[in-house]
Amino acid sequence: MCRFSDRETLKQWLQDYYPEHVDRILNEKSSSNDINKACTPVFEAEWIRLTKIIRDAAYAVWEELRLLEDLNPLEIKSISW
Repeated sequence: MCRFSDRETLKQWLQDYYPEHVDRILNEKSSSNDINKACTPVFEAEWIRLTKIIRDAAYAVWEELRLLEDLNPLEIKSISW
């Protein structure tokens, strides 16, 4: 009972990152609550993984800024998108 438009892409992604959960998630035939329960470990692991990526990127930017000798952080102006 997978509701993803591209089941093969989901299957490949799960096999690459969470192989221990592939069968349980893709073969779930019960209610959406059961599917959500099967997906919970993946959701939690993804949240942790993405949070780490964001923190690492912010730290890398901070380190690059710190190494600039002629940068005054008080003079940095934000830009509007």
